[in-house]
Formats: sequence, structure tokens, C-alpha cells
Amino acid sequence: MSSTNSLNKDMERILYRRYVKILYVDFTADTFVNISAEAGESFVFGESGGIKTLSTEFSEFADGPLCADEDRARFKEFTNIKNIKKRLSMNPRKAMCFSYQRKRSEEDAKFGTFAMEIFPDIDENGHNVAYIFVKDMTAEIKSYVSSIEEKELQHAEKQNSNIRKVLIVEDNAISIAIADKIISEKYNTLLASNGEEALHVLESNEDVSLILIDLHMPVMDGFTFLREKKQNPSIASIPVIVTTSDAGAEEEIRCLSLGATDVILKPYNRDIMLSRVESVIRLHESSVALSAVERDDITGLYTRSAFFHYAEKMLSQNKDISYDITITDIAKFRHINQLYGTETGDTVLKIVADVLQKFLKNDKILIGRYGADQFAILGPTELLAEYAKRDNFFAEVDRKLKKSEVDKVVNIVFKRGIYSCVDKSIPVSEICDRAILALRTVEPEYGNSTAVFSESMNDELNHIRMIERSMQTALTKGQFKVYFQPKHNAQTGKLVGAEALIRWIHPEKGLMTPGMFIPIFEKNGFISKLDQFVIRSVCKNIKEWEQNGIKPVPVSINISRRDLLVKEDEGLLSEIIDEVGVEKKLINLEITESVYGAGEDWLIARIGRLRDQGFQIEMDDFGSGYSALNMIKAMPLDTIKLDMGFIKHLDEHVEVVKAMISLAHVLGKKVTAEGVETEEQLTTLRTLGCDTVQGYYYSKPLPLEEFTEYLKNN
Repeated sequence: MSSTNSLNKDMERILYRRYVKILYVDFTADTFVNISAEAGESFVFGESGGIKTLSTEFSEFADGPLCADEDRARFKEFTNIKNIKKRLSMNPRKAMCFSYQRKRSEEDAKFGTFAMEIFPDIDENGHNVAYIFVKDMTAEIKSYVSSIEEKELQHAEKQNSNIRKVLIVEDNAISIAIADKIISEKYNTLLASNGEEALHVLESNEDVSLILIDLHMPVMDGFTFLREKKQNPSIASIPVIVTTSDAGAEEEIRCLSLGATDVILKPYNRDIMLSRVESVIRLHESSVALSAVERDDITGLYTRSAFFHYAEKMLSQNKDISYDITITDIAKFRHINQLYGTETGDTVLKIVADVLQKFLKNDKILIGRYGADQFAILGPTELLAEYAKRDNFFAEVDRKLKKSEVDKVVNIVFKRGIYSCVDKSIPVSEICDRAILALRTVEPEYGNSTAVFSESMNDELNHIRMIERSMQTALTKGQFKVYFQPKHNAQTGKLVGAEALIRWIHPEKGLMTPGMFIPIFEKNGFISKLDQFVIRSVCKNIKEWEQNGIKPVPVSINISRRDLLVKEDEGLLSEIIDEVGVEKKLINLEITESVYGAGEDWLIARIGRLRDQGFQIEMDDFGSGYSALNMIKAMPLDTIKLDMGFIKHLDEHVEVVKAMISLAHVLGKKVTAEGVETEEQLTTLRTLGCDTVQGYYYSKPLPLEEFTEYLKNN
């Protein structure tokens, strides 16, 4: 353990801060050692051992009399060695911090505030290592509180000057105290303990320059606050820096997509925090003041944010005029970049922008680059209708392309979504959402290049927003339920397995089937959390059946494409299953056929590694459009599930189904048919040699209690 043989001066300065416990952990070697500091000068290496011993020590503390009841679960989760290792695998150098309440001794009647800090590193041997510090924060908090009076005087002086305001939103007393202390060195600060309180603060403080908000809070978390802020024109433009102690790549991307400008990791570094805050404020103020920042570099059109700004202004100044908004999209634009390169793609965008400005040259019409290959147009309804009548736009783009250096790009297809007679009471971002919703219904290959937003689409938009507002609460409050649909041997009728299906028991909407929310979760990333919930729930159910003397059957679980794309989560499935203590042979992974259609070698290899770990792999929806003989032959599969459409009209597809079953058997794979509802279908499938069936003929999907009885009786 070479890193502990000699401590450098930086480490000595850290240890001088009177930590009550110091540990050095080598996660690669699975060892740890206690370090003690005497008077901040002499460092002694004491007890050492395996990480399992350390894990047991943490667990026993959490269950013991010294830890506060409300912090037991959080302490266990934070100090869980598997969780720490997972965080390190995602970012080997990311520091972590956690505060909790504990007594100093069993005789002590009072609880004090302690902090655990983990500073990871990679040593010279390439090992993942970390120093873990435990510090008594009570004295520091008292010291901070005693300085409040002086700080309030300083704050009053700042209020009379021209110093900018920063709103700090944080529910943890220690974190808000530290952030407040740092930020108030240069700025006036406003404080709120959750997102909802922050919105109230912003109502009465219009000149806030920046919002610094924690992601994970009660009442209203950071994600919800970002969505609410985005929809409120009066505060939408205020820049936001998100603070978190444990943000993965997906979480950071989600924050940025919701409008956050930056992400700062805890524990806070004073210099970094002040530098980031100053940079964000200056950039925001510059972007508002300088028109140059409002223009897109490639097309010269307004950027998306500038378009929003001027559109709000145009609509508010012309309340009596009816407006339309159009979002124009270049269909399959990514293919142009892939085939000809991004330079060619940029030239195409510039030509389209030039033609738009030529055809719509009018100071009453606003044009912006809305997305990578999307253009937003806002103008009076009557005026845009006139332009539409003499619209030679597509022909003009074609003509310009043929005369340019990118004449090889031909047959560009455009799609347009229109929201007519816009509702000016809603933010421009939502107005654009409606045009985008119409755009998504366009299928240009069938000659339909334009779609107009309708109220039925509005219902869909409201449904999406309702789902996204409720999803985290639903997961926390146990509204998601796992149902089980039995699988039977097609030849003998014996129960041989089940498929786990998710249902949402919504307090207002009632029973919601997957089709109502899964597509939304797949787009916003929440599907990963739901998949983990299903896997953990099924494993616990299997464990309970075994403990109650009920012989379990293998259960198939659907795995989303997103789970496979996030490479950092590759070991997560095994971790969950091993943690619960279930054999992997009892878990089958269903992966939809479209995932295989992507054909990436690394993705195929990843599925192969899952199979090597002991999972049975099933291809769902086989025959729905992506399959090819060489692909099926090369795939690491155990079972293919026939697309339900073949079974529904089995009498029309007998020969096709027969061929698919024969093909699968030749390649050494089993076949499952889902959607079997009649005895005639079952008889035909038996004759064709199908291995397994599921469907209403045997049973509908059953909640846990009913399936448990079904399992007992079969």
C-alpha cells in the first residue's frame, strides 16, 4: 500500500483539521487501514483489514444506538461498499460528502452533526483508492451561527450597493450554510429550502442574477423546479447552476436539457464555485446585451434562446393580431452528415436558411434555428397564409443545392408542423412544443409533408406532462406494480415460466397500461429507474417464494434499449440480483428485436456478456421488421418470441410461423408465442412445434398475490 508509506504536505494539512476518524481504502486490493493524527502533526497507521470488515463496521454503526433513527437508512446507502465502487467506476476522482446525526457516546443525550467525506484517487499502481474522513461539524456550525449577526450587517450594506443577487436552494443545513458563506463573499444571497419555496422567493425578487439549486430535495426537487421555471416567462431566462454530490452523466445531461447552465459537485471548493458563478452571470448578461451572441454561427438566424426572447416580445406587443408558428425539419438530416460529412451538412443548413430569409423577408416575421436541423417561423396568420399560397420554397432549395458545391445532395425532404392561431397566454417554448408535436405526426415518405396541431394533440401533450410530473412520486409511493403473465409448455400445458409486466396504479387515472407511459419514459430516460425497480421487485418476489416453500419458475423481464446503451451500468443487473441472492437462471432478459437491428458490434458483445453471466436471453417481437437470417444466426440468443401480430391472425400466417419456428430450431433456439387466446391457436402451434405459449387462453397478467396462488396450484 505504497500511497500510505509517506504522507505529502497537502495530506498533512488536511489531517490537521481534527478529523475524528480517518481511513485509507484500497478498493482494488479490497483492504483498508485506520490513520490517526496526534495533535495534527504525528500520523500513525493503525488497524487494517479487508473491506468486508469495514463494511460490517459501517453497518453495525448504522444499526447501533449512536446513529440517529432518521439517518440509519441514508448512512447505510452512502457507506455501502458496492455503491461507492459503482460511483468510482463512473468517475474515479469524484469526491463525495454526506452529513448525519450521531451521539458521541451512549451516555450522551444529545446528537451532534457529523460529516463523512470521501476523496477518491488512483494510486501509482493504478488502484482505485480513497481517503475517508469523519468530522464533527457541530463546532463549525455553532461558529457559523455566531457570525450571523455580523453577516447580516454586511448583507445590509450590500443591499444598498449594486451587488447582484444569487438565490441558493438547498434543504441540507450544512450545505446551505457553506454555500451561503462562499457566495456571500461577492454577492447578496437569498435562501430557500426547496424548489417550491424558491418559486415564491422569485415572485418577490425580480432582479435575481443566478439560481444555485440542489437536485435532491423534499417537496419539490431540482428537476421539477427546472421544469416549472422553464414554463414561467418571467423567470425562464435566469441562469441556473445545479449542485449535487452524486451526478452521473445521464443526470447531468438531463439537467442541461431542462435549462441548467452548469453543474457543480459537492463538497464545494470555494475558488471553483465563485469562478463558476461569476462566469455564468457574466455570460448571461453578455448574451442579453450583445446581439452578436443572438445569432447562430452557421445560418446567421436567431438562436433558439434569442428566438424565444423576441417571440415573447412580438406576441406581447401585438395582442390583437393572430399568429401562427411553424417548425420546419429536414427529414433524415443525420444521413447527410453521415454520408457526406458535417461540412456538407452545414452548407445545406445555410442554403435552407438563406432561402427562408429570401422568401419570408418581412419585419413582421421572425425566423430562428430551433434545433440541429429545425427552423422556427413566427408570423401573423394571414401573412403566413399568403406566403404559403406562393410557396416555391422546396424548389428554390433544390435549385440552390444543384448550383452549390454540395450538388451531390439531392432529394431533400422537409417536414412541417404548424400551430395556428397561437395561444399567447402560454410560454413560447410551449407554443413551439405544440408545433413539434404536430411535426412528429408527419410521414413525408407517404406524400404528407405538413401537419397542423389539433386539440387531440394537445391532450397528448398534457398527458406527457402529467406523466413526467407524476413519475418520480409514483415510484417513491409504490404506485408501480409488477404483474405476472404465466408461460406454459405448448405440448404438455405445464407452467414453465412467467413474464413480468409493469402496471401503474395512478391515484386519479386508475390502472395505466405500459403503452400509456413506457414510450415517454424511454424518451426522458426514466425507463432506467423503472427497469431497476422491476428487476429488484421480481428478485425479491422469487426470494419470498423460495422462503415460503414455493418452487419458483423463471421470470422474463423486459430490458430497454437505453439500459444497454449506458455502458457504465453494464454490471448493474448482476449487482441487483446478487444483492438479493437469486440465481440468474431464474431471470430471463427480454430484449426487443429492434435493438438488434442497430447492429453495433459492441452492443451485440454486451448482450453476449449478459448471457455469459448466466442470463437466458429472449428476442421479443421477432418478425416485426428487423430480422435477417445472418443476424439471427450470429445473435447470442436462447429464445425468440413471435410477434403477437402473427398469432392474432394465425390462420393467415400459418406457413410463415411454421418457417420461423423451423428456422429457430435449426439454429438451436426455442420459440415462445404470445397472445394465444383460443384453443384453435394453441392446437395449431402445438402442431407446428412451438415450445412455449402465453396469453389469455391460460391466464391474463396477474398481480403478485394472485400469481403466487397460481404458482402454488400449478
